[in-house]
Amino acid sequence: MIRHPSTYFAVFVLSLFTAILSASSPLLVRVTGAENMKEFGDRLTQWYVRKNPDVQFAVSVSRSSDGFAALASGKVEIVQATRRPSHSEEEALRSAQGKKYIELQVATEIGGIAVNSSNPIKEISLFQLRQILSGEVKNWKKIGGKDAPVAVYGRDHNSDVRTFLEEEFMGEVGISSSAKVFPTNAAMFSALAQDPNGIGFGTVESRFDDRVRFLAIKPSESAEAILPTGDAIRAKRYKLIRPLYFCFVSTPNSELHHFAQWVLSPEGQLVVEAVGYYPLSSAEREIGLQQLSVK
Repeated sequence: MIRHPSTYFAVFVLSLFTAILSASSPLLVRVTGAENMKEFGDRLTQWYVRKNPDVQFAVSVSRSSDGFAALASGKVEIVQATRRPSHSEEEALRSAQGKKYIELQVATEIGGIAVNSSNPIKEISLFQLRQILSGEVKNWKKIGGKDAPVAVYGRDHNSDVRTFLEEEFMGEVGISSSAKVFPTNAAMFSALAQDPNGIGFGTVESRFDDRVRFLAIKPSESAEAILPTGDAIRAKRYKLIRPLYFCFVSTPNSELHHFAQWVLSPEGQLVVEAVGYYPLSSAEREIGLQQLSVK
């Protein structure tokens, strides 16, 4: 059968259009990880795409273990994690990918213990904190405060800062079920500002109601009480902190590398701060850049 010339032309145009469309399609980078890092990932990727429209990101939420498994199986390119991979997860990543992968610290999350500004208590030990958050201590008088009932405020079960405090500092006891919980820091701080007998746990932020203040934390009764100031956080003297990571397979000069380098840049770290996390110090950023430079 002889085809009409117009048929060949139509096929040619269709093939050319398909090739152009394929060539112009942006690279998709799939990101998954901790619930509390979702907004963080969204904001970082949105800023990056403004200057790099040839790449697009899809940010989702998963448990760290599921995220590392997805990275090992090639279902995602970046895992946002509040912890490093365990030994078994690390082995799975190595064996599945057959390439070097990077655990890059990108920010620091800071757990803060706050009270109403009218509360005379200025510091608290980790032991006292466990007693209060667990509900064992129900009156401020037990820890040197006024004779008044303790009202516990905090983040809900979807918050990783709650999980962080329970796993790292609460030991075998959990946070009391009678605690009044909130989905955001802003809502928690707002409620705490109305209650002179309240104590609340959440993420340390610079933007919150001035009727609320953070307590200094003592690792033990005889230790120095440390407020969550910039100097104390950078020196790691304040104890309620944890690093936040990006974990991804390393390919020098890839889009992932360029994105990771941007996250460590002053502009990227401004986004970190805008989301409410503590930005990396210059020394921490340099360590990260050195990790990215190793081939």
